[in-house]
Amino acid sequence: MEAYKTAGLFSIKFQMAKSLENAVETKNILSDYKIVQQIGYGSKANEYSAFDRQTNEIVCIKVLQKENQLEAKKTKTHWKKEFRLLRMFKSPFIMKYYTSFETSNSNILVLELCQLGSLDSLITRMKSEETLHITEKQIVDWMIQILLALSLLKNSKIIHRNIKPANIFLTYDLSVMLGDFGSSIDVSKTNEKSHHKAGNMQYKSPEMCLCSIESKQNEYDYKTDIWSLGISLYELCSLKLPYYGKSEEKMLQKINNIIIERIP
Repeated sequence: MEAYKTAGLFSIKFQMAKSLENAVETKNILSDYKIVQQIGYGSKANEYSAFDRQTNEIVCIKVLQKENQLEAKKTKTHWKKEFRLLRMFKSPFIMKYYTSFETSNSNILVLELCQLGSLDSLITRMKSEETLHITEKQIVDWMIQILLALSLLKNSKIIHRNIKPANIFLTYDLSVMLGDFGSSIDVSKTNEKSHHKAGNMQYKSPEMCLCSIESKQNEYDYKTDIWSLGISLYELCSLKLPYYGKSEEKMLQKINNIIIERIP
């Protein structure tokens, strides 16, 4: 593994180490935790690294805000689904769940911290830093680890439905973990298939794009996650997405008619 640690990744490690050194000096936000810094931004949730007073470890705190009464109900459903699924799995390739709790204006998950961020943030850095390169062997190792995670999900009759670089996280030893189970679905009672859409359009499988809740004519299964992982693999290797469209219809046209550019 040491052979694949580039100068750029060491830089990320150094920056995180400096943040952790200052953890005990940060402002006390919650009774059991001290927030270190914000590490993730999203439309539905923000993520923070934090010092756990009970275990003396650095953890990830994921905060889902309740913006209004309607959104509060959706947020709570999302929160409950994610922590129920995460606590099902004990795997080195799935983000570890510690605990969860609710406040007056947010639902909170306490999770294992993946110190080097997501593969999406790594891709962003690779686009701007010419010295930062990842070997093919390292990428293959990461894909195998996520496939092992997806195998566990399949055995539990769970479809993740939101596989993308932003939901694959790097640990300090350069392993990867799958996270963000808020879009996942249990298909144990639906013949192991679903017709409900979820996830980012650019990573959706063709069968998911064709689904319609009204007609229920098209369905997808576990293979939709494999498609999304394939798109993520292409993006990690080429630093760009193979398909892009302003609508699912445009996306499907490109999937059906355009030959993907070969990666050098």
